Amino acid sequence: MKRIMIMLTRLPSFSSKIISLLTGCRYNHASIALEDGPETFYSFTFKGFRQEHPKGLLRKEHNPFPCSIYTIDVSERAYQNATNMIEDIKTNKEQYHYSTAGLLLSMLHIPFKSRKQFFCSHFVADILERSGALSLRKKSCLYRPGDLQKIKGLSLFFSGTVQGYAQSLA
Repeated sequence: MKRIMIMLTRLPSFSSKIISLLTGCRYNHASIALEDGPETFYSFTFKGFRQEHPKGLLRKEHNPFPCSIYTIDVSERAYQNATNMIEDIKTNKEQYHYSTAGLLLSMLHIPFKSRKQFFCSHFVADILERSGALSLRKKSCLYRPGDLQKIKGLSLFFSGTVQGYAQSLA
């Protein structure tokens, strides 16, 4: 068995605060990691596909922001599928874009999926489902960060701040 990790955060940016207000969720951002005790998470932001490094926040002047990290044990095959999917996006990241329309429509519970467009929680849910890690109860493009933490089979690994998690890696 292998482990996939999901990090949910409440980022302090203006756009993230708007998302929190509109969704009513504690967390406004989701990312995924494929390593046990990961130092690199993958996600989509308004700038497109991103690699996120919690340790990098230790060197910057950021107010601590809350996060919860969940794990799910998956088969070797699902793990390899997820790895291949993320590697493909990483290699071709200029072809992938943030889906503002998808995010807005998800708040209205209207499915909208474009082949190479994602918002953060849609990306995480899509990787989990298409890799075979788990089956979702609704379309991946309707998942918001708060929905991800309700998925059956996830185990809480860490709760605190992103900076606290980064310090635990040091």
